[in-house]
Amino acid sequence: MRYLPGSLHPVGNDGLHFNSALNSGTNNSVPATVLTALYELSDHLPVVADFEVDRLGIGLEEFRDHVQRATDLDGHVILQRIEAHEDWTVEVVDAAGRVVARSNWPEGELRWRSESVYSGWMILRIADASGRTKFASPR
Repeated sequence: MRYLPGSLHPVGNDGLHFNSALNSGTNNSVPATVLTALYELSDHLPVVADFEVDRLGIGLEEFRDHVQRATDLDGHVILQRIEAHEDWTVEVVDAAGRVVARSNWPEGELRWRSESVYSGWMILRIADASGRTKFASPR
């Protein structure tokens, strides 16, 4: 991230009101309502600057393995994924590390719902067909 030189400016500062009220006389740097709000509600002016940000390559590729977790009204866990090109395995693991439940999340299915309602502290562990962990979340 880089600051763009010359882009820094305090909102409401027209350069003509040094040591005087912003709203005295003419100040066309911002609309009158903004100028009044700055004068009445703040003792400092907000500063605006422009920055150049390199694209980090974040796109669909980075989210292919991303899973969103929610709970429905009945207490069942709901998982959703963007794409489903392979089978995944979902395991519910308790605090002692025991697998309480194991279920298949088939290829082509974007949504998975737990068969049971689990109470207490649990981890949802999702693995692809090769056993590589895709997602793990405490419940």
